[in-house]
Amino acid sequence: MDNYVERNESRDFNNSIRQNQNYIDTSKYWKQISAYREYFPDERILVLFFKDFVANQEQIVRTCYEFLDVEPSVQIQMAMQNQNQSAGKVRPGKLQRFVRGVKPLNRITKELPETLKTPLARILGRKIGARPTWDPEVRQWAIDQLAEDSQQFLKFYGKPPDWW
Repeated sequence: MDNYVERNESRDFNNSIRQNQNYIDTSKYWKQISAYREYFPDERILVLFFKDFVANQEQIVRTCYEFLDVEPSVQIQMAMQNQNQSAGKVRPGKLQRFVRGVKPLNRITKELPETLKTPLARILGRKIGARPTWDPEVRQWAIDQLAEDSQQFLKFYGKPPDWW
């Protein structure tokens, strides 16, 4: 059953990438940052790369502190721990998505106490498994869609063209 679910999720993922232009548009970092650059000078915008963070977490955190003018001795609990991992979490199942779409049912479920909502969400939800896999042709299509924008972004921020 797990392999069936993973295959379906990967197929849904690949179809979504091709059919929903928002996935491509929101991945155009140069386009996204350019909207901010119209209103803020470059020295007021800090762009960080996750690869740099992985390579030197303390330095990147220090860079953020300096940019934000935060006291360098401040300690943030769990700052170096992964906070956004999706594997193992639960996402809404079909019944939950249906209920959310029907206003009277949605209102009723919002009134349920948390002690009931949380277990119901776990029971009715679907556990997020491994990351979906790219079909090679869809991956290449996405790369082609993002190539020009990515090159402008990387060049402006001093990264080599093959950074990603």
